[in-house]
Amino acid sequence: MWDKAVAKAKLDPAPTPHDLRHTCASWLLAAGVPILTVSRQLGHELVKMTGDIYGDVDRASHAAAAEVMGRLLSGGT
Repeated sequence: MWDKAVAKAKLDPAPTPHDLRHTCASWLLAAGVPILTVSRQLGHELVKMTGDIYGDVDRASHAAAAEVMGRLLSGGT
């Protein structure tokens, strides 16, 4: 089923199911889903493993948190 769908889509290079897994995790993190939740979804035993693999994606969450904290510290909401 997978090979047939990839062939029909004429994707080059052909993605693997693992590529979909990686994309899903990256999108979840980029959307602000907590890394612990994504880690559990992936079945990683340790959140550290998720952080090691997807830490670059999760930096957006850190930037967003820093922005919120900056607003709060300056008296905003």
